[in-house]
Amino acid sequence: MPFDVVKVVEAMDSNHPVQRNEKLAAEFRTLWESSPTPPDVLQFLANRHDAAPSERLDLLRIDQRFRWKRGEPRPLQSYLRDFPEIAVRPDLVRLLVAGDQESRRDSGAQPFHLLEGLEEIHPSHARTQVIGGRDPVETIAGDQITPAPPSSTASFQQPTAGPGSTHNTASPATQSGNLLGFNLDAPREILSEAETLQPILESVRFTLLRRLGAGGMGVVFETYDEERGELVALKTMRRLDPSSLVRFKQEFRALCDITHPNLVNLYQLFAVEDCWFFTMELVDGCDFLTYVGRGPRREADEPCAAGGAWSAPGSVADESRLRDGLIQLAEGVQALHAAGKLHRDIKPTNVLVARDGRVVLLDFGLMADLEPTGQHHTVARQVVGTLAHMSPEQALGLAVSAASDWYSVGVILYQALTGRLPFDGSFDEVVLLKQTAVPAAPDTLVPGLPEDLVRLCQELLARDPAGRPRGPGILKRLRGHAESTVEVSRGRQSIPLIGRSWHRHVLDSGYASLVNRHTSTVFVFGRTGTGKTTLIRSFLDDLRSRQDTLVLAGRCYEQEWVPFKAVDSLIDALARHLKQLSSSELARLLPHDVSLLARVFPVIRSVDGVLAERAPVAELPDPQELRMRVFAGLRELLVRLGRETNLVLMIDDLQWGDVDSAVLLADLIFTPDPPILLFLGSYRLEDADQNRFLQILRQARDKGPGIVHHRDLAVQALTQAESR
Repeated sequence: MPFDVVKVVEAMDSNHPVQRNEKLAAEFRTLWESSPTPPDVLQFLANRHDAAPSERLDLLRIDQRFRWKRGEPRPLQSYLRDFPEIAVRPDLVRLLVAGDQESRRDSGAQPFHLLEGLEEIHPSHARTQVIGGRDPVETIAGDQITPAPPSSTASFQQPTAGPGSTHNTASPATQSGNLLGFNLDAPREILSEAETLQPILESVRFTLLRRLGAGGMGVVFETYDEERGELVALKTMRRLDPSSLVRFKQEFRALCDITHPNLVNLYQLFAVEDCWFFTMELVDGCDFLTYVGRGPRREADEPCAAGGAWSAPGSVADESRLRDGLIQLAEGVQALHAAGKLHRDIKPTNVLVARDGRVVLLDFGLMADLEPTGQHHTVARQVVGTLAHMSPEQALGLAVSAASDWYSVGVILYQALTGRLPFDGSFDEVVLLKQTAVPAAPDTLVPGLPEDLVRLCQELLARDPAGRPRGPGILKRLRGHAESTVEVSRGRQSIPLIGRSWHRHVLDSGYASLVNRHTSTVFVFGRTGTGKTTLIRSFLDDLRSRQDTLVLAGRCYEQEWVPFKAVDSLIDALARHLKQLSSSELARLLPHDVSLLARVFPVIRSVDGVLAERAPVAELPDPQELRMRVFAGLRELLVRLGRETNLVLMIDDLQWGDVDSAVLLADLIFTPDPPILLFLGSYRLEDADQNRFLQILRQARDKGPGIVHHRDLAVQALTQAESR
C-alpha cells in the first residue's frame, strides 16, 4: 500500500500544519504543469526559508513524479546533496525513497520484482530474494549480528563523490581508475559506518537508510538501490583480510545458480576501492523460533513481523505455523542438496520468516560442495559452524553430508517443540554429549506434543548419519504421508556423457598436447542449454582423478563487479592449491614479485607464509609498470607450476568477462614463451559477436607467435541418433 505522505509527515512534524503543505505543494505543482521546461525546486525554495523539512519533502515528491513522467528522473543522491536538512532525517529519506518507487511505478517503469523477468529487464541482475528485519541476522562463519541501536541509524552526510547510476561493462574499480589499488599489507578494520560508506556506495547507486545489524565478520544495512528501484539489504565486510574475503565471495557465489523461494536471493557483488559488499533481498520478518512461538518475549509495543503476539519462552509452539514452516525449511534445504551444496550452519537465526509467512534460509558463508561420494571433507578436520546446532560428525571435524544439515534442522525442531537445546554445557561437554548421549525425548519435557513431530525430531537427531531421514522422506512425512523409510543421500551424481564422442576427442587431443609439453587452448561454445558445462565437467572430472594433473577451474559471474572478474575465481582456486603445499614447495613456485601479485589478488595472502617467502617490493607509482609486473609474476608462477604437473586451467561463462581479464589472459597465453598448460574456456554463442572480451582474446590468438595449439569446439543440441 503506498505511503500517505501528508499524514505521515504531519504526524512527524506537527508544528507545521498540513494546510501550509498543501498550499506550497499546489503552487509548485501548478508551476510544473504550466512550465515548458522543468522548474528548479531549489530555486523555487530560494525565497521560502521558512519552509519546514516536511514541506520541502512534499515538493521533492512532486518533482520526482513529474520528472519520471517526462522520462528524466533525478538521482536520489542529488536531492540529498541539495537538501541536507532532509538528508539528516532518516524518516524523511525513507519517504523520499518511497516517492521514487511510486513515481517510477506510476510512470510505467516497474521496479524489479522477485523471480519476474529479471533477465529480460537487464542482463546484469541475478534472480534473487530478501534479508534483514528487526531480529538478529547472521553473518558468514556463524557470527551473530546484533541489531543496531537507534543511535546507529544511518545519518546522511554531504557526499564527497558524484552521483552515479550509469551501468556499463567495466568494474567499479576500473571506473574509478584504481584497478590495481587494493591494499592489504595488513588486516585492518574497514570503515563500515554509514557516514564513511555512503560516499563509496553512492558512486555506484546506493543510499544507506539504516544499519540492520553487525557481527564479528560483517555489517548489514538497509539500502535503497536506485537502479533496481527497491529496498535491498547490503552486506559489507567488517575486516578486509584475505581469508575473510574468500568466505565473503563464497557466500555470494554459493547461490548463483540456485533459485528457490525458500533460499535468500542475492543480487550483485561489488568491489569499490577497498570496500567489498553484496546486495540481496530485504526480508522483513523474524527468526524461525519467534515465528512459531518459541522466541524471546518482546515489548508489548513491538509488533511481530509475521503477525500475532510474541510468545514467552517455554510456551507451546504454534503447531500450524511450525508444520508449515518446517515444510518450507525442508524444501529450501532439499533444494541446496539437490544442487550439490551443504549449508553447514543451519540454525534459527539463519532462518527468517517474512511477513507473508515465507520461510527464507540465509547466510551461506560456510557453504560447501558435496563430493561425488555424497560427503564433504574439511581441510585438516577443521570444525566450522555453530556447535549447538551441528551434528556429532561435524563437531569432530569429520566428513559431513546432507545428513549433517538435517541434524541441524532436527535441533531447530527440538527447540520449537521444547523451548530448549538438546544438549547444554561447555564446549567440550557438548561435543562429548553429541557423541555419547541421546537427548531427552521432547514429549517427556512438554507433554502432549504431536507424535509424528516428536518421532521425526528424534530420528533427525540420530548420532549415526545413516540413521537420519533424508529430504524426500522428510517432506513426505511433513505433508501428511506416513512413510518413514530412510533414504540414502548420494550427493550429486555424475551425469553420463551421451553422444559427444567427437567433442571428447577434441578435448582429449588438447590434453595430449599438454602431456607432450605444448601449450594448448580449447574454446568451447554453443547456445544456452546445449550441454557445454556437462561436457567440460565430465572431462575435468576424469582429469582430476590423475595424479599427474592439476585442474584449476573458475567461472566468470554475470552479477559481479570486481577487478579482473573473469579470472578472480580462478585465482581463488590457485590460492586453495597453494595453501596445501609445504614451505619448501612454495619456495620453488613463488615468483619474486609475489607481493605485487598478492596486492592485486588479495586471496593469495591467505596462503600461510606466502609473503615471508619473498621480500616486499617497493611501491610502484607507475600503474602501467605495476600491471606489467603483476602479469609477469602470475606468468612466472604458472610457468613453475607447469613444470611440476600437467596444468589445466578452465574458466566458464567467458561471455561475462571484462577487458582487463582479457588483456591478462592474452598476455599470459598468447606470448612467445607461455606457461605449459591447457586452457579451456566456454562461452555462449549468442553473446559472442560483439563481446569485447572475446574479441581481445581472438585478436591476441591471431596475432600471436603461433606456438599455441588452439581449437574451437562448437557444441550443438544432440540429434535423435546421438541421444540414443
